[in-house]
Amino acid sequence: MRDLTKALFEHLMTDSSLPLNILGCDIDPLLIQRAQETNTHRDRLAYAALDIMAESAQERLSDYLGKFNSTKFDVVFCFSTTMWIHLQNGDAGLKRFLHETASRTRYMLIEPQPWKCYRSAMRRLKKLDCDGFSNFKNLKMRSTIEEDIGKYLADACCMTAIEEFGTTDWGRKLTLFKNNS
Repeated sequence: MRDLTKALFEHLMTDSSLPLNILGCDIDPLLIQRAQETNTHRDRLAYAALDIMAESAQERLSDYLGKFNSTKFDVVFCFSTTMWIHLQNGDAGLKRFLHETASRTRYMLIEPQPWKCYRSAMRRLKKLDCDGFSNFKNLKMRSTIEEDIGKYLADACCMTAIEEFGTTDWGRKLTLFKNNS
């Protein structure tokens, strides 16, 4: 988390005309602590441990944006998060996450995990003799999850896919959406 966020910040800073501020978020406070300890750009790069699905997260995001007299981020990056939100919060929770995130940004770069990642996660949990995710059996958005996410962002969130950047080393699509509202 810290390496990707810092690398992105430093890459974007090569154009010094940008008024750039970045907030890196993760649910894992240990990852955030490590990122903060090595942060050499504290005036422009911040980290926050938060559960994006909690009400308090929305307040913290509003407070952060308020420091810049803004109500929206310019860009939100969602890497390797949609599956975990979906498994923990079901179809309705994933849709709520997508809707709230879309309403807070001008652009969203998203990397949804394909259905095979869900199956792999469930197999790993089974091998560990864990119960897994109670929502898994009730998920309606399944084998076409990547397309379902794109369709939901377009139809319910007024976003348009403006660029596809191919696939990552893990075989996941990267798509940039623009908010039209």
